[in-house]
Amino acid sequence: LEPYIERKLYTVNTSHATAAYFGYNKGIKTIHEAMADKEIRQEVHDALEETASLIVKKHGISEKEQQEYVDTILERISNPGLEDHCVRVGRAPIRKLGRKERFIGPAAQLAEDGKDVKALIRGVEM
Repeated sequence: LEPYIERKLYTVNTSHATAAYFGYNKGIKTIHEAMADKEIRQEVHDALEETASLIVKKHGISEKEQQEYVDTILERISNPGLEDHCVRVGRAPIRKLGRKERFIGPAAQLAEDGKDVKALIRGVEM
C-alpha cells in the first residue's frame, strides 16, 4: 500500500500545494489559473520531476507509468471547471511541511540519496 500512498501524496498533493503556494504568492485566485501561468506550471513540473525520480526508484513504478500519472494529475488540476482556490489548497502549511508530508518527505529522501531537491525547496520557501 505504501507505494500508492506515497505516489498520491508526492504527486497529487505536491503538485496541488506547489500550484497553490506559487499562485497565492502571485495573487492568483484559483489552481487552474495558477496552472495557466507559465512560470508556475514550470515550478510544478520541476517539483514533480524530483518526486517522480523518487517514486520510480523506491517503488519500482516504471518511468512511463509515473509520467502518465503525472500528466493525468496536471490535466486534472489545470481544469477550469474545478474552482479550487489557492487559499483553500494552501491551508495548514505547518502540517503540509511535516517530515513525512508532500515537500519535506520526498525532499529528505532524495537528499539522503544525494539527489537535487531545489524545486521542492522552492515550494517550501513560498
